Amino acid sequence: MNFQSIFILLVTILSTSIGYKVEESSNGVKVCMTPHESAYQDVFLTLIPDNILSLGFEIESYDSDSYDYNTINKKIKDNIDQKVMESFAQSLGTFTYKNPTNVTVVSDLSQCSGTTYNY
Repeated sequence: MNFQSIFILLVTILSTSIGYKVEESSNGVKVCMTPHESAYQDVFLTLIPDNILSLGFEIESYDSDSYDYNTINKKIKDNIDQKVMESFAQSLGTFTYKNPTNVTVVSDLSQCSGTTYNY
């Protein structure tokens, strides 16, 4: 019984911390993901030009506070143009690019609404 409880807990935690969420509206698209998600690490960050990437878009620790996330999200909003967002949408292939498309980095996907996808 104890193993089953632990297994259910782990599955619940993992299901809320992997993947990304996409919320589409008439005002554009919001893509929500954790900084450790492969869509963020292996796709989004690789599309950012090196001179902008050098500003720092990674969160090293799993226990970072809201300041770290707010800082990353401000850097994304202020420095990442819609050409990168369009390439990101095409690379993921799960939604159609709309202007504006925005990426929001969160500690837990339960903070976001939208459709969940796994990369």
